[in-house]
Amino acid sequence: MSGSDRPRRVRAFAHDLSTRLQARIQATYDSGTRWYLEWVDGPTRAAVRDAVDAADLAGAQIQTSRSVSSRAVAVGAVRLAVSGEFAIGRRWGRASTQIEHYLEDVDHPERVADGREEHLVGRLLAAATPPGQPWPDEDRIGELVAENGLAWLFDGAELGPLEVLTARYAEGRAALAWRDRAATMPLRPAVEAALADPDPDPASALATLSLLRQLRLEQEQAEAAAIAAARRAEVSWSDIGAALGVSKQSAHKWGSRRAAGVPTRASVQG
Repeated sequence: MSGSDRPRRVRAFAHDLSTRLQARIQATYDSGTRWYLEWVDGPTRAAVRDAVDAADLAGAQIQTSRSVSSRAVAVGAVRLAVSGEFAIGRRWGRASTQIEHYLEDVDHPERVADGREEHLVGRLLAAATPPGQPWPDEDRIGELVAENGLAWLFDGAELGPLEVLTARYAEGRAALAWRDRAATMPLRPAVEAALADPDPDPASALATLSLLRQLRLEQEQAEAAAIAAARRAEVSWSDIGAALGVSKQSAHKWGSRRAAGVPTRASVQG
């Protein structure tokens, strides 16, 4: 095929690819048969490379280059922190280097998973923007998370009940996990810590109450599993009732309801 058709084919391909992969992909001529496809965020280089390899581009030699926005860098920093995979000072010398490496295989890295992640990303971008500047310092984005963790980014966000208790009562490793990864305490220890507090604040008291239903549901699930195990071991209903502190009849009724998943006060959906 004549090389005279090459510019039209390459530019049409870039336009079509932009539509299909939801990114603004620019085609730029270099020299000879060499062209560049460049875009910000959007699909991975591997995805674009696959599309290039499958296309008839009249002999064009295509180089691909994806850059990432400050927003994508912030998303990457948050997700690396949540996963506990930030390794500053060990494998990676700089936070930005690790984030860039992580984002290489992330499709549309600028997209957040939910409203909570949007809040964290927005707060992080704002904190990384120097006074009087219109855009964030991308190196500072990763440094802030590496230095301070994630929990401080929740300022102004509505915390869930377990997050409320974790922020107030976590100690030792649990406190570090909350600070660095926004990881919550296990349910039961969090509630126990709250119940041991002689002077809880209103938010902690309400969070504790809201978590009691979840504790009851966990207890019911444990009872159902224990009763089923006992029956498989051919334990009589009389002995099961004695172990539970109820009658044989109550144990049988209780076990049947648990096995059938009959809703109770704890498990009724509100």
